[in-house]
Amino acid sequence: MLYSHLSGQESLHAMEATLADENLQNTLGFSSISVSQLSRKNNEVDPAILSSLFLELVSQLNARYQLPKTKWFWKLLIPQRFH
Repeated sequence: MLYSHLSGQESLHAMEATLADENLQNTLGFSSISVSQLSRKNNEVDPAILSSLFLELVSQLNARYQLPKTKWFWKLLIPQRFH
């Protein structure tokens, strides 16, 4: 699931198509996957985990590329932090 999110899959149908690869299914230990199964699993993910992961990735990007320090840039990137 995380791979699909990070690789930019835009829908559960796209995720299902990606996961339809038989070699990938064997590696991950399942024989089939449906959009409804993906939806249920996606709804079980704690948003705090994704938020922490996102903030960690932004921190690593900032350390590597010295992102702008202006508030407008960060407000665009993480709007919920600047209400």
